[in-house]
Amino acid sequence: MNRSSANTKRRKVDYQLVVGYLLVVIGGALTVWLFNAVILGLQTYQWNTTPAIIYLSKSQYSASSPTDKTQGLYKIDIGYRYNIDGEKYLGTKINHTDLPLLRLSEAEILLQKYNVGSVQVAYFDPTQPASAVLIQGINRNIMMLLGLALLFFIVGTKAIRRNRISTQTRL
Repeated sequence: MNRSSANTKRRKVDYQLVVGYLLVVIGGALTVWLFNAVILGLQTYQWNTTPAIIYLSKSQYSASSPTDKTQGLYKIDIGYRYNIDGEKYLGTKINHTDLPLLRLSEAEILLQKYNVGSVQVAYFDPTQPASAVLIQGINRNIMMLLGLALLFFIVGTKAIRRNRISTQTRL
């Protein structure tokens, strides 16, 4: 068998199927990861409270337009100290699902609320006191990303299913 006839017998790549599988894998992995983040965020409603002193509060420009900083995304760097049963702890999370997905206006609101030297309520896990947050619950950006991950998974599943149905009808 010569080389040209071997190439003609090679199967064509079905890009719809490849894209479908990629979307299922990416969407499925993100869904699992983000759903876990949602569960952890909801658990913070059962955590205990303690006073915390803010010692670090600044924003970092994260991404987007290099010329217009108002259109970019920001991450808040926060640090706070708190004591539980005489033990000293340091916290760095605003909420359990911190993501660098804040617009400038959102970042400024958080920086005003959590300014250096202010005393805030920290919520800590009674079983692991080193785990603490300043805001209970779920970041709304996580819910939007979870919706997007589910959409990827559903579109990928439909692409795979459509491909299988069209393959069966051709046979």
